[in-house]
Amino acid sequence: MKNNILKIHEKDNVIVALTHLTKNKKVLCNNEEFILQENIPAKHKFTATDLFEGDNVFMYGEVVGRVEKNIPKGSLISVDNIKHSIGRYEVRVNNYQWRKPDISHWKNNIIVQMELLNSEVDHKDYMCDKTPWGVELVKRIGSPNFKLLYDIYHMQIDEGDVIRTISTNYQYFGHYHTAGVPGRHEIDESQELYYPAIMKAIVTTGFKDYVAQEFLPTRKENNSKIASLKKAVKICDV
Repeated sequence: MKNNILKIHEKDNVIVALTHLTKNKKVLCNNEEFILQENIPAKHKFTATDLFEGDNVFMYGEVVGRVEKNIPKGSLISVDNIKHSIGRYEVRVNNYQWRKPDISHWKNNIIVQMELLNSEVDHKDYMCDKTPWGVELVKRIGSPNFKLLYDIYHMQIDEGDVIRTISTNYQYFGHYHTAGVPGRHEIDESQELYYPAIMKAIVTTGFKDYVAQEFLPTRKENNSKIASLKKAVKICDV
């Protein structure tokens, strides 16, 4: 079986889907087999065991949520069945002086990107869901090695005004993702965004790297999916 899931910490009771997984699919993690009770979108999580109302949800080995209603093993977790929660903690006041670490060795090699995601449709509890919030975060961190990943699909849903936003804030963006709106499918004439104009706006800013095609193909056959990808690349090649 493909390595298409990830359990981050041995204490976790949820597992991350690395690719889109379909209902009734069997997946294997740490020699344990799971049968998925529903479709699990890529980057979302499903339960590693039966969870009951009031149970804690563990990820990274820490409490990240509380179960609102019973969730069978192999089921998607979302804001519909869990709420954010945290474990016990202490607030301490220390006279601590933070010193910026020496990153000279990595200065020209690594850029950390915080992705802007929509909270209207796909990620209802996501904090970095608006460009102004993300830009302010970049300004406060104040490092050339920290930028925003501007996902055009997500920001069209939450903000719109894509071209002006890119033209005004491009210096804070390090990478771009594409997908059609609505549905996150092909970026052709079946959806509302006109990608040639968006790509020209990105090129105008001086951006010389690649953009990532992150749409979910509606076509079923592999050859047709490849055709969709080729068409998307051609649309974005301005």
